[in-house]
Amino acid sequence: MSRKENIEKNMEFLIKELQKEWDVSKETKHRVTISVKDARSIRIRVQQQIADMGEMLHNQSDMSFKESMKLCRANYVTLRVARKLIAGQNAAEESGEVEYTIAFDKEEFRSFRKLAAE
Repeated sequence: MSRKENIEKNMEFLIKELQKEWDVSKETKHRVTISVKDARSIRIRVQQQIADMGEMLHNQSDMSFKESMKLCRANYVTLRVARKLIAGQNAAEESGEVEYTIAFDKEEFRSFRKLAAE
């Protein structure tokens, strides 16, 4: 194996490990109560942002490695928000509730606030 191939293999491993870390919520810092109706509209915005970020990651050949890693991390945070929104909404709808509470870590809360304000 050449030195270049070894470096590429190590970088791929590193990125996979980072993605595993980014996929896990940290300590709960905020709780947000949201209505099922509002969750639907926020969920649409979350899905659109995830699609836009994914497209940017795949289509930006002039993006630096640092920028792509920041965007990838932000996308993982948004994915965590989406999973929590969907799980809470599904549970609330099944139980007939009109609102539910979601626990967010600091990054998720920042992302959620940004999306809810749009």
